[in-house]
Amino acid sequence: MLNANVPCFISVPNPENKRVLIPGKVLQVSGEGISVQFEEPVNAAPGSEVTLFGELRGKFHQQPAKISAITSGGAKPVLQVTTTGEPVSAESRGAFRVSVVSQDLSLTVNNQPAKLADLSADGIAILSGKPLAVGTSVEIDLQIESIFAKGSLRVQTEKKTPGGQLRYGLYAAERKGPMRKSLEALTSLMQRRQLQRLARAA
Repeated sequence: MLNANVPCFISVPNPENKRVLIPGKVLQVSGEGISVQFEEPVNAAPGSEVTLFGELRGKFHQQPAKISAITSGGAKPVLQVTTTGEPVSAESRGAFRVSVVSQDLSLTVNNQPAKLADLSADGIAILSGKPLAVGTSVEIDLQIESIFAKGSLRVQTEKKTPGGQLRYGLYAAERKGPMRKSLEALTSLMQRRQLQRLARAA
């Protein structure tokens, strides 16, 4: 599915059972082995089962893989992965969370500044210096390019990051409401933007 110098994403299982897509770029392909450099740290050890995502014939696909080695750590790690199955269509890509923590995107939550960490069609994750109460509703105002997401989201989770910041998961309860449509459009936009940026850097 993937060739050298093309952009891709990786999804690693996590305790919250959420599929977060971390962007990367393929450095080398040899048979079923692929060397990929990622834009941010990947929390997985050799032997971990992961999923690779990328464009195949103009459509978004996914392929199962396993991490065989971590050849370089740090902020932009290089991983050796081995594919373990055939690529299939990722038709439900709107349900995936796209990590944007490295993009330095801002929004307001209850009129207070916050940083966008990831987003999907059903919600977002933010980094905030202001505490929020889990189970309550908050008002967000987010714009990326010409797409707006403005309205109420429910605070679903709270987690303290190693750096001491508060990370909150905010959920859009109405399945067919305008907020869901806006978040779906923003998620697709960020997928395209990251793939295009990585392709230009190749």
